[in-house]
Amino acid sequence: MIRKHIFTALLLAFTLHACKKENVIVFSAPFDAASELQSWVQTGDGTASIDSSSLKLASNRSCLRFETTPSFRPNSGATYEISYKTKAIAPQPGESGGCAGPYMLVIKQGSEDLVFKSFYASSNWVSHTETYKATNESSLNIAFLSGTPRGFWIDDFKITEIN
Repeated sequence: MIRKHIFTALLLAFTLHACKKENVIVFSAPFDAASELQSWVQTGDGTASIDSSSLKLASNRSCLRFETTPSFRPNSGATYEISYKTKAIAPQPGESGGCAGPYMLVIKQGSEDLVFKSFYASSNWVSHTETYKATNESSLNIAFLSGTPRGFWIDDFKITEIN
């Protein structure tokens, strides 16, 4: 009788382990090569370029917007983790910013803001992680904004479905 319960417990544990889903990267932009910039759209006055295997944004006089719509639709009810690194040169006193903040990330699903984040200037790489739960299956729109000519770098941007 004890062997039967042990066998049943082991079988249940094995089944639960086999059913566990791994986290899946659903969108990735490592910004290692200039060819990666082709799937993004730039609006506003400024430049977007690959600099030391990262994306560098610099605005000239207005808000530079660099955005894409990933080719995946999130699963409604699924939880996602957004991770990336940033660094930036601080705006100088009196320097006008063309955006709501000098450096920003905006992620929308339909008309809902999932992430609306402004960054502080840091000459060292800073890692960021955000999580959200998808409420529907509309595509995401990801936009990086730069309001100063000093430089804003983004690297290793990815969205992972977490289980």
